[in-house]
Amino acid sequence: MRDQNYSFGWLFFQRLGRLAPTLFPALYSSATLFVLATLATSICSEVVGYYIGLAPSKFIVALGGRDQPTFWRWFMWGSLMFFGKCLCIAGVEFFSWLLYTSWRRNIDSALHVNYFKNFAFYRVNCLEYADGSQIDNPDQRITQDVERMTQQLAVNILPAALIGPFVVVFYTYKTWTTAGWLGVSLIYAYFLIGTTVNKLLISPMVKWVARQEKMEGNFRFKHVSVRTNAESIAFYRGEQFENAESDQHLNLLLKTQVRLIAWRLPIRFWQQFFDYYGSMISYAIQLIPIFVLNEYDGLSGLDLTGKISEVRL
Repeated sequence: MRDQNYSFGWLFFQRLGRLAPTLFPALYSSATLFVLATLATSICSEVVGYYIGLAPSKFIVALGGRDQPTFWRWFMWGSLMFFGKCLCIAGVEFFSWLLYTSWRRNIDSALHVNYFKNFAFYRVNCLEYADGSQIDNPDQRITQDVERMTQQLAVNILPAALIGPFVVVFYTYKTWTTAGWLGVSLIYAYFLIGTTVNKLLISPMVKWVARQEKMEGNFRFKHVSVRTNAESIAFYRGEQFENAESDQHLNLLLKTQVRLIAWRLPIRFWQQFFDYYGSMISYAIQLIPIFVLNEYDGLSGLDLTGKISEVRL
């Protein structure tokens, strides 16, 4: 049986495009409504988050100038913004989980129609292809794999993908107004380097994730077969054989998981480094308006501190 190789690339988007008519069976469907609601709450969350990021600079100027009324005014304003931010985050999660249930219903319903038509369930479970290959654990594909795929797409990927273009355009504009083309070039170069390295690290890991899922299905199926045939196994005294077979499936699963964990180490390191080092890049960008463009020469030390805190967002 051939071992199919998996990777992350253009093929992923091609397959996702083929799934689109199933995910959205009609223009005016519950899935479309939940996508629009997720987009609206995501935009609201980003807008509120931007204004929350301005609050520290206002507090610094108010406290540095010993201006108590201004401090309390910004304090109340910031408290309302935090309340709105939490409400928006909860709304994004609520609508994305509703989208997950809608997508799962659409895909599983479509799979059921084809699975129970023209004896497809028999051919999938009992027959092999001409090259000797077979769909492993079709029950897992229809249940667990669909559940994980739709959850990842709706809850983890889609909200970020929807809001991503708006965030990129907005912060590109903000960087252009403060640091010019040098600042924009710096952040785009940083993004391209991080994305390229991330792609090179993630692609080999995809096949190990697929292999782990396959091993999980085989291990689960082994125990299902023991439960189904428990009486026959007991009659023929086959517990030692079943014990050895179960341990073999377990060892294969654990070996695959160890390799997957080994691949996750450099990926997690790079992702965390890329995220946290971005704060250092934001300070480097401040060199441009301060030392190159001399835009803040007329500001006092306190006002400059507040401006740096505001622009660093």
